[in-house]
Amino acid sequence: MIRKLSAALLTALILLLAACSHNSQPEPDRPGQPPKEAPELSDASMRITGPIINFKYDDGGILFSRSTDGTISAIRVTDGLGFDYNPSVPSLKINGVAIAIKSAELLANRNNTEWHRISLADSRQNVYIVVSL
Repeated sequence: MIRKLSAALLTALILLLAACSHNSQPEPDRPGQPPKEAPELSDASMRITGPIINFKYDDGGILFSRSTDGTISAIRVTDGLGFDYNPSVPSLKINGVAIAIKSAELLANRNNTEWHRISLADSRQNVYIVVSL
């Protein structure tokens, strides 16, 4: 009787410990939930950042512009690398080559600064564009 009770208690304790285990890994973004945007939204410097391009206006030699149709463009004068993003379509081109996108969203518009997130169609990564034009 004591052995059965001890075995039952031990089994219950093991199950309890397994159910309450702590996972120290950060939770990945789940489909349907917006990714954590706090680092991007806390920085208002003009830039485009992502896995395929990384321009920061503060680095110098980067010229940003906005056309009358709303297209945001930038060019790096040292090598001619550039991008065009039209948020109304939405479309993204890097050096004139169209980049397939899954979705695009205006995250915020504060004090004449816009934060855009573009989800790329071929990866789980995003491109962020921040402009004050």
